[in-house]
Amino acid sequence: MPAIKYDEIYLDLKAKILNGTYAYESLLPSEHRCEKIYGVSRNTVRRAIKKLEAEGYVLSRHGLGVKVIFQMFASSLYVYDPVESFDAFGYRYHLNVTTKLLMMTTITADENIVLQSGFKLGEEILLLMRLRLIDDQPVILEINMLKKDVYHRLDQRQAQESLTRYLEDHGHRLKACSYDVSSETASDLDRQYVNAQASIMQIVRKHLYDQESVLIDYTEVRALPNLFRFHHNIIV
Repeated sequence: MPAIKYDEIYLDLKAKILNGTYAYESLLPSEHRCEKIYGVSRNTVRRAIKKLEAEGYVLSRHGLGVKVIFQMFASSLYVYDPVESFDAFGYRYHLNVTTKLLMMTTITADENIVLQSGFKLGEEILLLMRLRLIDDQPVILEINMLKKDVYHRLDQRQAQESLTRYLEDHGHRLKACSYDVSSETASDLDRQYVNAQASIMQIVRKHLYDQESVLIDYTEVRALPNLFRFHHNIIV
């Protein structure tokens, strides 16, 4: 019998994730068990799992197994575009929404921030951390890195309300917004502010550019994965 290739294992596992055999937040069979099921080496199993992980179907956690993180969009309750204000989102769904400003401070972009955000080394950055709540329940932790010379008039009230409204009020026009969406292991901050039991979070990384194609806003939206489908909107 010819050896089973890793892509056949990948397709079989993917099909079982899609049909619910391996449901959201369940664990795939262990590597040892997959070796027995498919009659292959551990390296072959790992190649298949690595491909599933790269496509956002599973997340490997050392010592804890491989967790299914894929959800059909139909299971998400709300469609949310982080460019819109959270108040506008709440109005659209008739929800009681609030925002808490947890941090507002100025920092200087070091090498780590440059790699993370795309801002230039030494650039002054206004750092915000905001908690989004629905019916007083935390659902999103949002971390904003803002170009200071664009947002230098931003006060705490405006920071708590809408960054988009601030740009509009001060005559700043936007050219483009790019999104990257992934599912990742919850951080200590996620567990501290959003849900102490969280294991997986849905992460949106947003880059916002002005008319001169200058980066003015890098934002991480860290959301509970079973609530939102993020709408990818490109501004031109």
